Amino acid sequence: MHACIDYLYILWAMENPAPWLHETPEPIQPKNAFCAILMWSSICAALCIGGLHTWLAQCIEHQEKKNAVWKNKIKAQKQQGDDKQILDDKIEILSQLTANRAQNAKLLTHLVPLVPEGLYLTSFNRIGAQILIEGVAQSHAQVMLFMHNLGTAPEVHAPQLDLMQKEESIIVFHIHAAVSNA
Repeated sequence: MHACIDYLYILWAMENPAPWLHETPEPIQPKNAFCAILMWSSICAALCIGGLHTWLAQCIEHQEKKNAVWKNKIKAQKQQGDDKQILDDKIEILSQLTANRAQNAKLLTHLVPLVPEGLYLTSFNRIGAQILIEGVAQSHAQVMLFMHNLGTAPEVHAPQLDLMQKEESIIVFHIHAAVSNA
């Protein structure tokens, strides 16, 4: 019986020499194909998004560097502008002081003969059309004589005594008056 089975197998093998050669592979199921396409599409999309994100991050970083450079340039320009403004203000003050210097010198030369003996001027300030005079005297009479003399001067108008007080053995006084621009 064993020989009979061997014989049948040989006959069968002769009719079908390699049955596995004639087998066709199973077709890919549509569900498996969809999953494969979806997986590869997701991978490609993730790579594209990652690349785009990296590129945009580099663009932003480059732009921030350029902005920092421009901010520094603007800051330097503003600093130069501020320095220029400060310099212009100082030049304006100096020009006003030098313009008033001749007028102040002329006014002082007219005031010197008006100061009575025993009265001393300690401060003389001119602010626009006003003068402020501070000084010391030995008596109230000397301060009153100086006030009278200031009232008769053509350059000085409406002198007013702001302060007159006795400190130890001297009289301290403050006077303000309007002056003409002569």
